[in-house]
Amino acid sequence: MLDVDFFKRYNDAYGHPAGDACLSQVADILAQSVRSPEDVVARYGGEEFAVILFDATFARRRTRGG
Repeated sequence: MLDVDFFKRYNDAYGHPAGDACLSQVADILAQSVRSPEDVVARYGGEEFAVILFDATFARRRTRGG
């Protein structure tokens, strides 16, 4: 799970269309960051995303998740 920090401020400053575009870019970056076609990136709600790494070792999860 991850959350886009200060997203409400961004949305308030630049408007909802820009906020939607920002979330779309975040989703694209996350999708490009997973290695396996079975891995899943999904918007969980608001500015929250879930990333599911199937068959991932702890080292890989740690590398991907920080």
